[in-house]
This record gives sequence, structure tokens and C-alpha cells, in this order.
Amino acid sequence: MALTVETGSGSSTADAYISRADATTYHANRGNTGWADLGTDEQDAAIRRATDYIGETYRLRWAGERTSTTQALDWPRYNVPRRDMRDALYASDAVPGEVVRACAELALKAAAGPLTPDQGQAIASVSAGSVSVSYADYSKATKTYPAIDRLLAPLLAGGGGLRLLRA
Repeated sequence: MALTVETGSGSSTADAYISRADATTYHANRGNTGWADLGTDEQDAAIRRATDYIGETYRLRWAGERTSTTQALDWPRYNVPRRDMRDALYASDAVPGEVVRACAELALKAAAGPLTPDQGQAIASVSAGSVSVSYADYSKATKTYPAIDRLLAPLLAGGGGLRLLRA
């Protein structure tokens, strides 16, 4: 089934923040050859999983408000301040480039395996001959993506700037 890409219209059926063609260009420009090795169905599924992950992880942290109660995805949004420009907002009829790039990056990771794998009890220690592995107390057992967090940080509420409200 073909992707339905959110272009900024607030589509009620969108299931992706980036098209397969744009993801392919993005990865080709960065030398991520593994993306081109995937079949089109695998690429589409990875893009959908990446889009799902973005919604599940950042939904309650975005600045601003959705433009419509019927839109399928979190973007587009109103009243999202541009922290790099004085008195400026992100366009409310577009998906920011940061979200699109994050989706492309996560899609490549999603093609390699689950972005949120099921978690069991954290390993305290493993030994095999002279090699051993142990984890610090209270360390996270879940996978995190700091590069994605940094990429999306300017779009999150409480990112050091004022929150603007629509009049």
C-alpha cells in the first residue's frame, strides 16, 4: 500500500512524514547505501514505523497545537516558535524539515530492527571466559536515539523559549 505523506494539509489519512523518493535521496546524499538495498515495500514499512515512533515518543512534548482535530499525525502545528529566529513561528501549513529528516534517519534504523524492542530484565553481568559485561545500576534498558532528540529539540515545548499562544 502506498504511503500517504503529510504535506502540511493536516490530512486525516497521512501515515508518513517523508516520501520514499525523498528518503532515498536523503540517504543517497549521506552515503547510507543500506537504504538503497531495501525493497520498496521494506522502505515504506520502515518509514511508517519511523513516523509511528515519532508520534509515540514526542506527541506530548511538541510545542504548539495541532492545526486540526482530525489530522492523523502530530504535524502540522500552530504556534511553534522558531528558537533560531526572533519573533518567528514555524509555518502552520508545513511539516518542519527537522521532522522530515528525523523520519528519514529513524526509517533507516527501523529497517534494521524494532525502534522500541520489548524489554526484559536488565542484565547485571555476563561472563564468557575472560570477557565479562555488566551494566550500571539504574541504567536504561530501552534504546534511545540522542541524535534524533537533538534534531527535534527546537520543536519541543519548554526548549528555553517562550510558548506563544494563538489569539
